[in-house]
Amino acid sequence: MFNPFPTNIKTIAVIAPSGPASPEQIHAGCGFIEKFGIKVKLAHGVLNQGQCRYLSTDASSRLDDLHWAYTDSDVDLILCARGGFGAAHLLPEIDWDIIRSRSVPLVGYSDISVLHLAMIKNNAGIPVVGPMCIRLPQLHDDAYTLEYFKRALSDSPVRPALLPDGGRQLTALLPGCVKAPVIASNLAVMVSLCGTGFMLELKGKVLLLEDINEPVYKLDRYLTQLKQNGILDGIAGLLLGDFIECGNEGELNEMFNRILGKLDCPVYSGFPFGHGFPLLSVRQNSIIEIDETGTFKL
Repeated sequence: MFNPFPTNIKTIAVIAPSGPASPEQIHAGCGFIEKFGIKVKLAHGVLNQGQCRYLSTDASSRLDDLHWAYTDSDVDLILCARGGFGAAHLLPEIDWDIIRSRSVPLVGYSDISVLHLAMIKNNAGIPVVGPMCIRLPQLHDDAYTLEYFKRALSDSPVRPALLPDGGRQLTALLPGCVKAPVIASNLAVMVSLCGTGFMLELKGKVLLLEDINEPVYKLDRYLTQLKQNGILDGIAGLLLGDFIECGNEGELNEMFNRILGKLDCPVYSGFPFGHGFPLLSVRQNSIIEIDETGTFKL
């Protein structure tokens, strides 16, 4: 099987800054990693669920696990167990000097978006959007996801054309060419940071958004809030990824066109990014290029 981990990654720390995962799920994910001769270290809170059923453990323990992963000199990559909710609890207490102390990728998506956005805001660490621990066993035959995961983890990721076997042609809501840094996030999670000190300035960036299990009216609400907060002012482009179980395609397309159709930048849908597979992993702030045909390079 294709090894998605670069040769410099010898030890991976698994942390659970958001929701809980079952021991069976964690061990299956660790087994996937260990097949490539990589050592796995589990943070204390990963298998020690606290009193709240939707949190992996208490906020103090989750914070300690995050700091531990960065201070352990053996750790080459930090992999989040899953998303859910809870990472926002950590933001006010994170010691950003610890995160800046080592250039270690932190991998996740969904609720992990809050950590990624705060990392970018504080110029700390290497935030990478990619598959989390409990999803890894599903990737045995997914060459597209594994290939782009490896590229996102590489120190000097190349940007060839999208792999033809898993590629999708983007659909233009507002056509145009763009070459700029990309910031990827779950939409609902990004909106939750509006009005906080952790929200990013996105001028000059390409914003890549996805979501899951949200009715169309809520997605409308979220995009309207981003627009009215000025978050979309001056962005270089906007990409829509997967919106899984978020209403029918007709309603989604009408809403996207109505809310986003007057932006002063290219807007494309159909990017392979979200809660499903194939998933194109993204090193945050890497350069994305899109031409007038909707073909992109990353």
